[in-house]
Amino acid sequence: MLVGLTRKDIFITKKERSGQIKAPASKYAVWGILGLGNCPGNVCVISDARFYSSATDKYEHRLRTIVIHEIGHNLGLPHCQSPHCIMNDANEQIATVDSSGTDLCSSCKKRLARL
Repeated sequence: MLVGLTRKDIFITKKERSGQIKAPASKYAVWGILGLGNCPGNVCVISDARFYSSATDKYEHRLRTIVIHEIGHNLGLPHCQSPHCIMNDANEQIATVDSSGTDLCSSCKKRLARL
């Protein structure tokens, strides 16, 4: 498994199932992200351009959370609905990452054990 870390901003284009850019296109054509890991896959990339903080504890929590989250995707875990699970979707807000737990919920642990 390979984890890439960059200071450069990274982005995706958010699309509907039909392949069309999600509306409004002005918002979703260039959609900044914190990280990206294929589910499943062997490589993920994390950019701290959108979550860097001079507060060391906050930055380390964000970095650790996002790295573990993206590796979870590489291992085959999808997003989780449990609000404190590390696999919970950030829902487009860094505050979600800040309040995230530091571990998988029991359901994700069981799912991972089956993979």
